[in-house]
Amino acid sequence: MKKIFILMMTAVCFSNCASFSTKIIKNKITKLDRENIQTIEGRYEISCYNAYYLSTYGKREIVQYENPEDATTVNSFTNTIIPKRGTDTNYTVDIKLLSDTEIQFTYRSKNTVVSQTTMEMKLRKNGMIHLKNRETNIKGVPMIFGNITVEKSRIGVQKNNDLIITNVDFIAGGFLILLGDTRRTNTSFYFKRVQAST
Repeated sequence: MKKIFILMMTAVCFSNCASFSTKIIKNKITKLDRENIQTIEGRYEISCYNAYYLSTYGKREIVQYENPEDATTVNSFTNTIIPKRGTDTNYTVDIKLLSDTEIQFTYRSKNTVVSQTTMEMKLRKNGMIHLKNRETNIKGVPMIFGNITVEKSRIGVQKNNDLIITNVDFIAGGFLILLGDTRRTNTSFYFKRVQAST
């Protein structure tokens, strides 16, 4: 019982460490509220065309990724598997709000639906929609012999109406309080809007 309590407290502690950076999207988003939240609805390209991460070293600069579209797609943040259809990579995603607490992602290849995911979400005061996709993985006993990884995402609308997804990834581990690996990565990904909601 004591071990379980320690693991739970450790998870809560490190979940708080996995916080989003406001610096990385400053002056880039349209702040969503209950009046304009429908702005997020629409069709977007599935692969991002631009990305930035906040460096955790030196001056903590915001650094642009090169060729981010090679590895990052919207479905990777919604844990959705997209089946390969030969050489066809013309995928898009439709985003639709189902309620105040649910959001739907419909993935298409041209006009054919290939996958669909519904997620819980919450509109925060920071003007972004926080997805309930947090993943916390614990191996061993963190801070003693093991590590903990926390990952979570939020989405919003850029000032040019494109989609923005910010993701935070935090990992900490070590042996008898001596941390062998501790890092936090804040990244923002940008996806082109193809069509507004009809």
